[in-house]
Amino acid sequence: MYDYIIDAFTRDGNNTNLEVDNLNVGCITSKNNNFDLDSNGNLTVNSITTNSITGQALANLLYPIGSIYMSVDSTSPATLFGGTWQRFANGRVLVGIDENQTEFNTVNKTGGSKDMQRHTHTQSSCTNPGDHSHNTWNYFTFHHSSGGVTTSCTGEPSDGRGNPTQGAGGHTHTITLNETGTGTSGNLQPYVCVYIWQRVS
Repeated sequence: MYDYIIDAFTRDGNNTNLEVDNLNVGCITSKNNNFDLDSNGNLTVNSITTNSITGQALANLLYPIGSIYMSVDSTSPATLFGGTWQRFANGRVLVGIDENQTEFNTVNKTGGSKDMQRHTHTQSSCTNPGDHSHNTWNYFTFHHSSGGVTTSCTGEPSDGRGNPTQGAGGHTHTITLNETGTGTSGNLQPYVCVYIWQRVS
């Protein structure tokens, strides 16, 4: 074990590296207390410094110019990441570019409306309602009595001497309501409001 640990030490300039597969320790603490690594794997350090990238450079990698940032916090991302940001897509939803659909084929293209589509309603009643006929009587007799005139008739439908009229009256009704709506679309999808920002510089 001792030989294994000795072989595990390598030199890298002024630094010494330790390469082991498994090392059971209770705690590792630097002499000057700059860091502490306990047995649970919790690492405590005073500071982290990188020579290759600054905080602003990292922000530029995460949010380059043109990036979109969304949050339910109204704090400008310029405060968080630097750069220049402006509010974006106020009152609008975002949709992915689709070069095959005219409405969605150009970046920053806007469209749509929350107003109801202009339209009318037309309704028709059932076909041939009210088609029917009536029977008429053939014979009328006039009687004079005390200076007055009374009438009686023969030829009831039951004795075969009545004449039926032709069936008629079949018709339909068409009802058209006044035009309503002022826009091209009346549908609002379910939505939730957030702050949207776009980095411009």
